[in-house]
Amino acid sequence: MTRVALLVVAVAVATRLAAVLWLHETVPYSDFVLYHGAGIEIARDPGFLVSRTAAVRFPQIDLWPPGYPLFLAGVYTLNGPSYRAAIFVQVLLGGLVCWLVMRCTAEALGKRAAGVAGLLVALDPHQVFLTNQLASENLYVLWLALALLLLPRLVATPARGVAATSRQDAATDRDPATDRRDSVATGVVLGLGALTRAIGLVVLLVAWVWLRSRVRGWRPWITQALWLLLGAGLVLLPWTARNAAVRGRPALVCFGGGLNFYFGNNPDRLGYQDLAGTPLEGLRDPVAIDSQGYRLGLQTIATEPLGFLRRGAKKIASLYGFPDYALHVNSGILVPDTRGHPELEAVAQSKLSRQRARDRLLDGPFLLLARGYHLVLLALGALGLAFSWRGRHEKPKVKATTSSRSSKKHDETNAPSTAADTPGLVVLCSGLVLAWTAVHVLFWAQPRFRHPLEIPLAILAAYALERGLGRRARLHA
Repeated sequence: MTRVALLVVAVAVATRLAAVLWLHETVPYSDFVLYHGAGIEIARDPGFLVSRTAAVRFPQIDLWPPGYPLFLAGVYTLNGPSYRAAIFVQVLLGGLVCWLVMRCTAEALGKRAAGVAGLLVALDPHQVFLTNQLASENLYVLWLALALLLLPRLVATPARGVAATSRQDAATDRDPATDRRDSVATGVVLGLGALTRAIGLVVLLVAWVWLRSRVRGWRPWITQALWLLLGAGLVLLPWTARNAAVRGRPALVCFGGGLNFYFGNNPDRLGYQDLAGTPLEGLRDPVAIDSQGYRLGLQTIATEPLGFLRRGAKKIASLYGFPDYALHVNSGILVPDTRGHPELEAVAQSKLSRQRARDRLLDGPFLLLARGYHLVLLALGALGLAFSWRGRHEKPKVKATTSSRSSKKHDETNAPSTAADTPGLVVLCSGLVLAWTAVHVLFWAQPRFRHPLEIPLAILAAYALERGLGRRARLHA
């Protein structure tokens, strides 16, 4: 496993590093450059985050969770305000994410499935090309992958009512102090995720529901859920208190929810809009935008309930659409001002020529590769989701026994999956896919929002292949 893991991590780092070096002239823009600016401000003055004056001057800091700007500030404090330094750190994060994916998959499904899941993430064009942008998803996938490793370990003992169907389930009983410590630590990871992307709050909710399906008895579940909540609260509550002090309202992570809700529920069009010309025009206070966005969105739903279903179908199609943007955002470069400095015409033309050559590859072979990969991942992920659902709901079949002890053992070993036989990690990934989809039906969606979800999809794809290979082996046995 160690050699395979090292190979997959090396592939992940190599593909991301190659993309970053090849696209070295790309510059951040839109939200990416705003993240860059926020990171510079925090690195220059850590008090920026708790300053009311700074919040008025830079309102975007309250529309996002602060985790990624803080990450950039840490990099800039060590290396100066170089966004390229942050991108190279993200290359390393990509390798670490693949390693975590392999670890959690190996514990639940075995080494072969771990290699498949890790390789799927390592070669994912969506993950590879977005590494070259200052996007918060590059940090969030670290917390998500770590949560997928830690959560199944919380229920890894038969005493909790989970059948011993994997290496995790064969673990020995732990003392309550260890359980509390691990639950709090896992909650901290989930809190860090929510402090990086607001969708992390939904992941925390999925974790609670998933624990209920794996823990026998209400009291043990409530106890563990509270310890998990404590860990998340240790991370989230200081920022919630900051929001109350600076903005006058204790938003849990940020004030961008209402804006996104309006983008997904309005009579004009789905998706991002310039606020000019909308009912939100003229509002600069994130708290006011948040409140008005929710009010207008709910008004739209109440006025046209069937429209919510129609828009929901469009949002699902958008969420699972091709990741073309991840390639296109790397076409943005800075070209010298030749009107003010005509002597730089040769330099400008040289840069444009190099970018045109890159764009021919980005919009040609690499685009086809990304789309093909996307279709394969979705197909295998959907199959894994179906296997998970089937395994949780089919009834165990009792085979006829024989007088031979070896025959009885063979029958038990090859008994079909039951609800308890579905690995906890697979059930967790299935829940994430369903909840992630539901949230974006409620708010709004674009392919970028699917980026972190491709980790659970890769694990489900590995599960589907493992089930298929296992069935084929039984048929030929």
